[in-house]
Amino acid sequence: MSLQLSLRQLEIFVRVAELRSFSEAGKMLHVSQPALTRSIQQMEDSLGARLFDRDTRKVELAAVGVRLMPIARRILSEFESACGEMAQFVEGLQGKVHVAALPCVAAALLPSVIARFRKSHPNVDFRISECLSQNVAEAVTDGICDFGIAVLPTENERVDCQHLIDDDIFMVCRDDDPLVSEKCVPWSVFTTRTFIALGRNCSVRATTQDTFRELNLDIKPHYECQNIATARSLVETGLGICAVSGLMLPQIAFGNVVGRRLIQPSRSRSMGVITRSGRQLAPAAQAFFETFVSHAVQIHRKIVSGGDKLGVKNRN
Repeated sequence: MSLQLSLRQLEIFVRVAELRSFSEAGKMLHVSQPALTRSIQQMEDSLGARLFDRDTRKVELAAVGVRLMPIARRILSEFESACGEMAQFVEGLQGKVHVAALPCVAAALLPSVIARFRKSHPNVDFRISECLSQNVAEAVTDGICDFGIAVLPTENERVDCQHLIDDDIFMVCRDDDPLVSEKCVPWSVFTTRTFIALGRNCSVRATTQDTFRELNLDIKPHYECQNIATARSLVETGLGICAVSGLMLPQIAFGNVVGRRLIQPSRSRSMGVITRSGRQLAPAAQAFFETFVSHAVQIHRKIVSGGDKLGVKNRN
């Protein structure tokens, strides 16, 4: 037996059963008496049984109507709930946002923006994938993540890039180092100090090496490490100085490790958001994307000029 019952028919049936009146149900649903009666008759024809026992004075549920009532209520309730969830999703109030980002971005920028975003979008969940810049772009082009935040790729027809931040390069050293008395330090400082280098795949390392070549500085690292925490431990122990970006400062420049901006010349990484060309973001992802773009620059500015709270001490 194949039943052909519509949601509208179920709604009419429930209202008639609850009000025990065809006329009152018609008024509530803004349905004419003939149309409402016809709808009930179509349901009864489909079921092959009467739904109501009725006469000129009362309307009562028949046996089949009694059995259908909880089913109809459950279907209507589930449909209403599903429509509500869909509306929340379309409005960006529900869903999951997957962001791929450099580790320093994931640690320094995303938490503050997510905290701000969740005040108005508490039912949106997040997945954060930390990876190198080239892997961020790949995750975007492959559709693995909604959007990425990284050093902007030079050429990639499959992605759209929006510049947000020029992430300056800093030198970090112990707070008892004589270099701390300077507000800024020149790149030539690495000719007289032990150089602690970040991993070869790090964009800061590439910027550092390019600057050394431009200045004709023959500087080789005495220590090389992939993890920023390891680099910090080496600096803290007094084994040398390191070049990092502004976004890395919260992870390395605190306690007795401080940062100084590198100058002569000043250098930075061009960073921003990466989306896949021709792909529309899901509503929640689009809402978070807009929030991130609106606030990332301000948060970055606070990080690189935040004073003692972030370990960038200004001892003049």
